[in-house]
Amino acid sequence: MNETSKQATSSSTPLKSVKFITEKGGQYRIFHADGVWVLGCGNDNALLEFYVEHPPLPSLIVQPRGPDGHFSGEQEVHGVSDQKYWLLTREFQAGVVLTPQAILQLHQVLGNIIDNSPQMKSLLESGFLKKV
Repeated sequence: MNETSKQATSSSTPLKSVKFITEKGGQYRIFHADGVWVLGCGNDNALLEFYVEHPPLPSLIVQPRGPDGHFSGEQEVHGVSDQKYWLLTREFQAGVVLTPQAILQLHQVLGNIIDNSPQMKSLLESGFLKKV
């Protein structure tokens, strides 16, 4: 088969569309995130560490009871305290490693969300985030 015949055959055969089948694996979870830390990790990958923030949880609560056995009075809350600082717990929920292709895809998707969200545009214009 000469070059012209090969080209005619290959151009007349339409490429098949790709059908994506999506499945949720056994470890699939949805997390709420208040923030994310991003670390570089080899070969231009990025490790995204998602966290939620909340005040420290008490390590112990004591609830007094009255003579009748019912709860009464003020609870005593014991736990982490510091008179010098306001304490905030950052509880890391998940870490996700992104390949360079996934980083670019996420950048594009998030860019589209930001461009189409009046609330996010307003936050950006307010100086909420400073460009570094």
